[in-house]
Amino acid sequence: MIEKLSENETVIGALIGFVGVALGLLASWVKDWLERRRLRNQQATYLAVRVVCILDEYTDNCVKVVQDDGTVMGQPAERDDEGFGHYIPQVPFPVAPNFPDDVDWKALDGNLMYQILAFPNLVRSTNDGINFVANEIASAPDYDELFEARKDGYANLGLRAIKLVDLLRKKYGLPKEPPNQWNPDWNPKDYLQQKIKEIEEKRKRYAADFESAFSPLVSTDNKSEQP
Repeated sequence: MIEKLSENETVIGALIGFVGVALGLLASWVKDWLERRRLRNQQATYLAVRVVCILDEYTDNCVKVVQDDGTVMGQPAERDDEGFGHYIPQVPFPVAPNFPDDVDWKALDGNLMYQILAFPNLVRSTNDGINFVANEIASAPDYDELFEARKDGYANLGLRAIKLVDLLRKKYGLPKEPPNQWNPDWNPKDYLQQKIKEIEEKRKRYAADFESAFSPLVSTDNKSEQP
C-alpha cells in the first residue's frame, strides 16, 4: 500500500513538473509574441506616418495641377507670332509618390499595403492617358480636352491619396491634419470632388447637345429608308 502511494506521488509530482515546464514555455511564448506584436505595431505606425506625409504632399501637388488653367496672371500663358493667346499648362505632373524602401512593408495591413504600393502604377497610367489626349486629341488655342483630362485625372488621384491617408490615420490612430492656418475653411477633398462634379456635368451637357444636334438627322435618315 505504501509503495502504491509512493508511486502515485511520483506520478503526480512528474505531472506537476511537466505542467510547470509547459506553463513556463507558454508564458515565454506569449511574452515573445506580445513583444513581436508591439514591435510590429510600432513599425506599422512609423511606416504609416511616413506614407501619410508623402501622400499629403502629393495631394497638394494634385490640387495645383487641377487649379492650372493655362494662364499667367489671368492671361493666356503664351502668344504666337500673330498675337493669339494659347493656353499652355503651367504646372508639370508631380513626381509619383516615392515610398520608403528601408522599412518592413509587411508590418502594414495587407490590403492597405497593396493599395499604397499600387498607387504609383495608377499615377503612371493616368499620365499616359493625359499624354494621349495632349498628343492626339487636344488642339490650339484653348486645349480644352487637355485641361479637362488633367483636371479629371489629378482630381481622382488626389482623392485616391486622401482616401489612403484617411484609412491609415484610422487604422493606426494617427491625428488628423490641422486646419490650414491661412484658410481654415480650405478642404482639398471638397475642392477635388467639386471639380469632378463640374467635369461630369460638362460632359452630360456635351452629350445632350450632341444628341439633340444629330437626332433630327437620324430621324430623317430613318424616314428616307422607309418604303
